[in-house]
Amino acid sequence: MEFLIGDMTGLKEPSTSELKALFAKNPDRFAIPPRVSFRQLHFSVDNPNARDRALAALEKITSSSSNATALLADADPCKSQDAYTERTPGEIAKEYGLYFAKAVLQLSPGTWQGPVWSEHGWHLVFVRSIEAGRVPTFEEVESKVKSAWLDEKQREIKRMALQNMRTRYTVTAPLFDAFDWGKLRAQAIFLD
Repeated sequence: MEFLIGDMTGLKEPSTSELKALFAKNPDRFAIPPRVSFRQLHFSVDNPNARDRALAALEKITSSSSNATALLADADPCKSQDAYTERTPGEIAKEYGLYFAKAVLQLSPGTWQGPVWSEHGWHLVFVRSIEAGRVPTFEEVESKVKSAWLDEKQREIKRMALQNMRTRYTVTAPLFDAFDWGKLRAQAIFLD
């Protein structure tokens, strides 16, 4: 039925004032999430003492002139990348889990820190930069607001059309008490 009523060609274009009203009603809906650029060294829990190995590597990095590239031999190979640029928390969470994504956003840029737990094991993380999330101006997201407005109107038109159709029909179903469940079970056993 949704397919049959799905033709929205008669839907009028929204005015700028309608779009601004939608944006003003819920600006967080159009928020730009924070973005973080970072590097990571992975220490797999499949290898013994992963967390201790990560702590030892962190100690080497912070107490000497060693750089992380020299410590790649101390880390375990990771199925994922070791460097990420401008990733949102959602993108990070898809790869490493929600806990890791939240933790990375709490780290201070410019130093190796950790170990931080993820679904893959322990990680040392070097945050290069964090761009804070923000609510954009209307002009920055006008096309997204228009799409949201059109989606809302389409849902409303479909809801009203289906509601109108329902008034013309009566649905009747057998009472559960009157149904012979034993007979159904016997048929199911026979068919297995």
